[in-house]
Amino acid sequence: MAKSCRYSDVVNIVICVVILVLGFYFGQYLGHLTGYERMRPIEWDEMEQPTRDRLFDKVKVFCWVATHRVSHKTKARAISVTWGQQCNRIVFVSNATDDELPIIVVKLNESRSELWSKTREAFTWAYNNVLDDYEWFLKADDDTYMHMENLRALLKEYSPDDALAIGHQFKSQGDYPDYHSGGAGYVLSRESVRRLVSEGFANVSACNKPHHSEDVFIGICLKELNITVVDGADENGSYRYS
Repeated sequence: MAKSCRYSDVVNIVICVVILVLGFYFGQYLGHLTGYERMRPIEWDEMEQPTRDRLFDKVKVFCWVATHRVSHKTKARAISVTWGQQCNRIVFVSNATDDELPIIVVKLNESRSELWSKTREAFTWAYNNVLDDYEWFLKADDDTYMHMENLRALLKEYSPDDALAIGHQFKSQGDYPDYHSGGAGYVLSRESVRRLVSEGFANVSACNKPHHSEDVFIGICLKELNITVVDGADENGSYRYS
């Protein structure tokens, strides 16, 4: 009886080992068929680069993204390897340099009250350096995600030589005109950037008040300069690009 029990135990152990081995190889085979792999962290340089859309060379968009030092390796870096690849050129406007990002440094305190000043600095830089190289100028925050192909499909219906601003429109509240959400991102035509900097920042007091909400005060400034504010929603009220 004892020998029989020992024999039975050995058989059971062998059966268990065989089942485990077969289970392992079956799992490997199944993973190969379905494409599943053991999860591991994805490195930045392993991320698949987005393909350029068909309008990339026809609708030229300069992008600038408001960020700051603590977000360089996270939010800003994420943009640079995803939708930022679809900009004809992208720069990050920050309070510090970074070896891995194209940075324009502005010497301002990092707070929401300084965002309007940062916005003025960024559009002034674009006016002085790249105005004639691009047709449209996109402002975004470092937590914005833009669908650039959809944006270009919208922009191709307009002329960059007209004074236009396109974005997610908020309706007027109190004394404020209609304005675009700054966090969702908005786009100015080349003519709007020219007028904003050469006329607005140079001569219009409403465009030069410091320490105010960026999206509200650019709305005020655009109205003073007779720049048309366009709602970027489709016929159903849905936004197509951010």
